[in-house]
Amino acid sequence: MATTDRTYTYDLATDRGKVRLGLTDTNAPGTFSDVEVDHFLSTGGTVDAGVVEGLKVLLVDSARRTRLYTRDGMSYNDTAQVAGIKAAIDQYGGASAWPSIVITMPAPLPMDEAFDITDP
Repeated sequence: MATTDRTYTYDLATDRGKVRLGLTDTNAPGTFSDVEVDHFLSTGGTVDAGVVEGLKVLLVDSARRTRLYTRDGMSYNDTAQVAGIKAAIDQYGGASAWPSIVITMPAPLPMDEAFDITDP
């Protein structure tokens, strides 16, 4: 069930306010509701990690419509916005903010060209 709670509070004495400051979400009605910011804090576990969680949401939102165009003398560049959000994530979370995977190759199987029947 989707939440309709769009409550917005900004108080730098709270972790919620500190996350909002890190996301530059400091003017009502804001990009994120209190419930969303609290979720970032809960998922991240710290203020900086909460900021990273919010930045990831902004990154996905920007990346799904990434484009660059110029019209009537005005330019629109989501690609620069995506790069800026990635840089902010690095600033707050560094390499630990990005998911990583490890890919391993099993030993060659009998049907593989590299298979050596004499290899124990």
